[in-house]
Amino acid sequence: MAYATCLVAALLLGVGFVLQQYSAEQEPESRFLRLRILTDLLRKPRWLLGIGCMIAGYLFAAWSIDHLELTVVEPLLTTYLVWALVLAVPLSRQPVKVAEVAGALILITGVALVSVSRSITPVGSDFGSFSQWYAAAIIAGIAFAAVMIGHRRTGQVRAPSPASGPAWCSASRTR
Repeated sequence: MAYATCLVAALLLGVGFVLQQYSAEQEPESRFLRLRILTDLLRKPRWLLGIGCMIAGYLFAAWSIDHLELTVVEPLLTTYLVWALVLAVPLSRQPVKVAEVAGALILITGVALVSVSRSITPVGSDFGSFSQWYAAAIIAGIAFAAVMIGHRRTGQVRAPSPASGPAWCSASRTR
């Protein structure tokens, strides 16, 4: 029963995220970063349903954390990504990409591995000890490599060097 509740929590979280994102994408871009967008979204039933799903999902997640070990709850809750992908496909009318599914599965596996490898000693007794630095360095290296690979694949243009200054400064100097 507790496992099913945790999976229901993940399902509700995934559905809530997708419903909120879909409703927000329907708004004109001119309203983003304005307070008016919140009042408009509060009138959209789909956005409100997403809020309700997220609240229920977090309540079920809290119940699951109380009734299961955290090493079980964390990986089960990360399955919200899979649920979100399943719902996002019919809403967006775009096919699921293998990279998206692989990314969700890698994240779930990573969370599961971190959860299982965690010690049960209180945080205050060994927090920041030198014995944990090697693991932090490995994680930081993997994250850095992933970011660099992502930048190369997307073909993002590097920002101008600080010596040239921001674009708005150079435009005002030419006037």
